[in-house]
Amino acid sequence: MKKIILYLFILSTFSYTQIVNGLVLEDKIKVHGQELFLNGAGTRNKFFIDIYVGSLYVVSPTNDAASIVNSSTIKSMHLDIVSSWIHRKLLKSALRSELKSSSTEEEMEQLEDEIDIFLSAFSEEIEKGDKFIFNIIPGVGVEVYKNNKLIKFIQGDQFSKRLIRLWIGNTPVDKKLKIDILGS
Repeated sequence: MKKIILYLFILSTFSYTQIVNGLVLEDKIKVHGQELFLNGAGTRNKFFIDIYVGSLYVVSPTNDAASIVNSSTIKSMHLDIVSSWIHRKLLKSALRSELKSSSTEEEMEQLEDEIDIFLSAFSEEIEKGDKFIFNIIPGVGVEVYKNNKLIKFIQGDQFSKRLIRLWIGNTPVDKKLKIDILGS
């Protein structure tokens, strides 16, 4: 009996994790003192090549995309680069194209400055193993980190919502990735 209790105690002290494409993802993280939980994660694949693992952390996990987009709580989107095939120009071009294809012309015009700031975060070369984190902080804006170093800040909520819709909106970058991120 003592062995069982000891085993359960040891097991309960470890954080549960999820493994996606060989990457170990924590089940919870802290952003500005707020505890966030892994909502879901999956691999972005293009032309049969795994490009990155996308994972979304939220305060209250749900499979309802609209409630995540419209929530007034912190969210954190992570991109772990898993391919040596991807490079900065390609990622920058793909993100611009995906923003454009999933936005109205009016949205693109209104957010032109914010989009330019966001895309400038990808000016340095990108290598397999790099990690990008987008902390979406309602009422403040988006923090962009590369390998745990803050590299850009985009002020305002309008771009924040537009950014998260890239992965879980009505026209996501990858439908299967959206399903995985929403934990469906």
